[in-house]
Amino acid sequence: MWLSYRIIVVGGFIRPRWDVFLGMIIILVAGLLMWVKPGLIEFEGPKILVPILVALSAAGLVGYTAYSYVVNSRAKQALSIVAGVTDEYVVFKKPVRGRKGYIVSNGSWTLAAGESRAYRYNTEFEEYGSFEGDKVEIRDLVMNGYTYAVNRKGTGYVKLPGVLIEEPEYKDVIIGLIPSDLNYSMKPLTLTAKSDSGDTATANIRVENGVLKADISFARKKAREARLDIVRASSGGILSLLTTVADPVGVVRNTGSKTFTRKLTHGARIAVVSYKAVFSPLRLRKALSHVKIAEQYSITGFMDGEYYARLIIGYAFKKPVIESGKLEISIVRG
Repeated sequence: MWLSYRIIVVGGFIRPRWDVFLGMIIILVAGLLMWVKPGLIEFEGPKILVPILVALSAAGLVGYTAYSYVVNSRAKQALSIVAGVTDEYVVFKKPVRGRKGYIVSNGSWTLAAGESRAYRYNTEFEEYGSFEGDKVEIRDLVMNGYTYAVNRKGTGYVKLPGVLIEEPEYKDVIIGLIPSDLNYSMKPLTLTAKSDSGDTATANIRVENGVLKADISFARKKAREARLDIVRASSGGILSLLTTVADPVGVVRNTGSKTFTRKLTHGARIAVVSYKAVFSPLRLRKALSHVKIAEQYSITGFMDGEYYARLIIGYAFKKPVIESGKLEISIVRG
């Protein structure tokens, strides 16, 4: 009855560079053809190299497949020792050794010269302390909050309080926590955007009882809409379109005023069990999409980073008018 977090598994296979993987397949096929039908493919070199190349390519393919299976299944196997997760403890069915701290992961899609579009990510564990036993206290970490800023394509940044297991049988299994009952406060913010076409939009933004509220007023002349977004600035700044994550708060398309509300967390207590080598913002977003009790926001937590409100007057065939202001959101403790 004390179980308070829903546990989900974030798994996935480790994918090598496609050109290396394809190269191993080509070498394997070519080697087999030269072996089975000598003379079909001309090869100038010692004949002993043919079976060696075939063996190495086959070993590489089998090794990659086996390693991917082990990595993907190790997180699922970790569920066999997790007894439950509460706001106070992560509890195990048997004593284990590990570290507690923060799981930090960055991910984005890249396109380099000569390469296909690929998803790159890096996941690290920031140590806060160590533990050994059948449970570990995590209340102090949970109260510091978390950060989830991931767009629909998987680009973004994640920082979750959690633990990393060092027991050989479950080495590098991670358990990250997404709490739902954090209390937030924010300094009220007002934004006003005006265009040379006579369109005017105003947004009054505040936090009440831990919920963000925005009153948007729109005087429409020629614009298509007035939209308010929450933005987490990337390392390249708020205007870096490739890595900036934005989350819509509300849209007004006709003259008038509307009030929009949204939670600042996912609305559900979620414990994420994964393996450090495969955990990424993209895979976390996909896993959360299957949790029906969670709000599907792109930005929640607000533990670290710089956040902005962005008021946009949009046009069909004209550059939008944008006004931005920094959101000073903090967690209320005690």
